[in-house]
Parts: sequence; structure tokens; C-alpha cells
Amino acid sequence: MCLVLSLVTGCGSSEPVREEPSAKQTASKAAQPKPIADEAGLPSEPVAPTAEPPKTKVAVPERQFRPTFPQREITDEQLRQAGLVQFSVGPVRLVTDLSSDDVNSLLQVGTEIAKFWPQRFGELLPAEDGTKFGFTAYVMRDRELFSQAGLLPTEMPLLFHGRQDGVEFWMNDQTRDYYRRHLFLHEATHVFMRHLGGEADDLPLWFLEGMAELAATHIVADDGSVSFGVYPDVRERFAGLDRMELLRRDIAENGVRWIEEVIRLQAGDFARLETYAWAWALCVFLDEHPATRDGFRETVKQLRERSLAEWLAGVYRADPVMLEVAWSQFVSHITYRFDFERTTIVIADGQPLAGRHSVEVQSDRGWQASGVLVEAGQRYVVEALGQFTLADAPKPWVSEADGISFQYVGGLPIGRLLGSVLSDEGDAVTRARSMLEEVPLGNRAEFVAPASGTLYLRVNDDWGSLADNRSSLRVTIRRAE
Repeated sequence: MCLVLSLVTGCGSSEPVREEPSAKQTASKAAQPKPIADEAGLPSEPVAPTAEPPKTKVAVPERQFRPTFPQREITDEQLRQAGLVQFSVGPVRLVTDLSSDDVNSLLQVGTEIAKFWPQRFGELLPAEDGTKFGFTAYVMRDRELFSQAGLLPTEMPLLFHGRQDGVEFWMNDQTRDYYRRHLFLHEATHVFMRHLGGEADDLPLWFLEGMAELAATHIVADDGSVSFGVYPDVRERFAGLDRMELLRRDIAENGVRWIEEVIRLQAGDFARLETYAWAWALCVFLDEHPATRDGFRETVKQLRERSLAEWLAGVYRADPVMLEVAWSQFVSHITYRFDFERTTIVIADGQPLAGRHSVEVQSDRGWQASGVLVEAGQRYVVEALGQFTLADAPKPWVSEADGISFQYVGGLPIGRLLGSVLSDEGDAVTRARSMLEEVPLGNRAEFVAPASGTLYLRVNDDWGSLADNRSSLRVTIRRAE
């Protein structure tokens, strides 16, 4: 059973009105997961096939028209007396007290994202009365002016960042140019998704908020063109967004939220800014990870006819361990330019050691299976030979497995050989949590296996900076004498 979004949607911002929250970079720790709720549609273990025949879904007449919502009339006298102005370009009607530069910026991204939405969510059906799709945005620097004009609903909370209702939304002005546009696009995306109809009328809240965040994440190029649904590359481009910083802080304080925890998010949870970051992260993960990307994008484009919950439940049943491991590693190492391709983890069962075992560890990849099954409490010796390059500028950064101590990632020298054990016991979350414990190894180390399972290895580096790494290490693993 999915959560149903009410007609009125409130949205958070990492930039409170006239203020920006602090964010800190901290190490992650594991959280105690909650039991998976039945209504989430995600079993913790694969479900055996049933002998019962599948239930036949009752045919529903195909919808011919999109949903429609009332739009208030606004008179010139209302605007004149309150000192407000109104602009209409394409699908955008903007009522505001902002300066002309800020207005032009919002009108530009508002008209451009209208071309992006059908590409990601599918085309809207026509309206029964033949009207074109459009929305009204109230962007407020001085809320009192909108109240005087009768344009601020009486039930609107005093403190909010954005609020959508049908074809209208209200938002407070933001101090950062990027985040003003981002919040505008987030709320406008809610409006578009409310017009999809069909199965899309019953979407979970994590998805609605996460996809609004994903679509709103944008880059305005020097030539004026705009790209939407991008993954952030450098922090400076996205001033005020801080979704990654919020995630790092929340993980440090409360641990990783597992997939089934994120999909159970309810309206009250979104009183915390971190909740928007988790919803965004799950949508980004499903949209970018090689194992889910194609299916997720296809499902999103057919939300009117396809069930998101059924698709996600099927993906989870197929390989819950891979999904939870990949998800927890993504959020634990989240960074700008995160490299989803090079950090893809291949789950492979190791074999008990019989003497020595050697394996090649590539420096430009994330966790790589060693092929060795270690035993909890048993001591092992790991030795690494070879050199590899971590960067080329201003000159080649050549490193051995001990790493280079003039730069640190996760509190350890960049280039240090690391190990982690994927437990072979427990459910998907328990096993994925075991991999969050990382062991620094280096050129030579003895370590006690924290769990029984397959040993994984990688070179320590920012997971957005693997593309310029070259060469590999030859790693040998044996039992300690």
C-alpha cells in the first residue's frame, strides 16, 4: 500500500528563510533497522514462487483526460494595491514582489523545465475543456503583501519554504540564487506530477518529494541553456542545496536509513530537512545505479499505467543483498561527481583459504571481491605489492598500498588499501551493515575478521574521483601463523 499525497504538499529547504543551516563532514555509523512494513511491498528475503494462479486485475477504462484543478482569478486591482506584479510566459504565471533579474531567471527555468517533464514523466493527457497546462507561482519576499492582496491562504503555516496546491504554489524567497530557482522548480514539478493521473494518483511521499528534488537539481550553462535532473558535480554550482552535507550529518548522528525505512517516510517526517535529502538520495540511487537505472526510468515515464510499488518490490525480491549493499555504500560515501559505474559492487561468494590467495585490486574501482571466505575471529595477513597513480595534476600522484599522507579521505590517507567483510549470515540489511565496517590494511597488515563472509578490497579514494586512477595492486591473503 502506497502513501497517498494530499492535494496540498509542503516542501522543505536546506536554506531557511534568510539563513543557511550548518553542515559538517563526518564519518558514518550503522543504524538499527526497523522491521520492514508489509505495506511497503519490500520483503527482507526473496519470496518463493506460489502455486496459486495470479489474480486477474479488473480492467479499468482508459483515462482520456488529465485531472484538472481550479485556478483563482487575480485582478489587476489586487496586484496594484498590494504592490505586486504578474508575469505570464508559456505555462508559467508568476506573481511576485521580486526584482526584475530574479523574475527573469525564474521565468527562464520555468519555461525550460516544461520541456523536460514529458521526457522524464511522460506526456500529459489533454484537458477535458481543451485548456493548456499551466501553473501559478507566488514567490514572496514580503509575505504580508500577498496576505493583503488575499493571495495567501489563511490556513498556510507561518513558517514554510514551499507549498503546492493543485495548479498553484507559494514559496518564500531564498537568499541564494541557485536555491531560489531550485525551490521554484521543485514546487512546479509537484504541479506537473499532480496532473499525470492514473496510477500516479497513488504515489508514495518519498517518491514525490525525491523526484521533485531530482528534477529541480539543475545547471544553467554560460550560453543560457538549462540542464535538469543532474547529479551535482561541484558544491559551488548548487549553493544552498547541501543535500549531501545533510545526509552526512544525519548518518553521523543516526546511522544509515535503509531502503525500507526511506519508503515508509510519512508527512510528519518531512518536518526535518534531512528527510528531503534521504528521499532525493533514494530517487537518485534508483535513477543512476546500473542495476536499476533502465527499469526505474521506464517506470517513471509510465507512471499513469505502471505501479511503482510493484516494480520496486520486484527489483528488491530479485537481489535484496546487492540492492541494500549498493544503497548503503552510496549514501555512506556520497560525494559530488559520485561515480556510479566504477563503484558498482559485484556480489560474489568467496572460498575458504587453502594456503595463499592472490588477487588484483584495481585502483579505479570501488569494493572488489577478493574471492576469499574469511571466518569470524580468525586472524589473517594481507600483503600488497605494486604502485598506482591517483591523479595527474599538478604532477602524478604515485602511491603504494600505505597511501599518501598529504591528503585524507574518510580520515585515512588517500590510496590506503582497505578491507571489508560482507557477512554471509542474516537478512539483506544485516549483511549490508557488515560492509560498513572498513579495515585499514596498507602494504602489510594482520586483521581479525569481524564476521564470516567474503573479504572485499579497495583503494581509498573519494568515490567521485576514481576516473583518473591508473594501475592496480597485487594483494595476497593468508591465515596468520
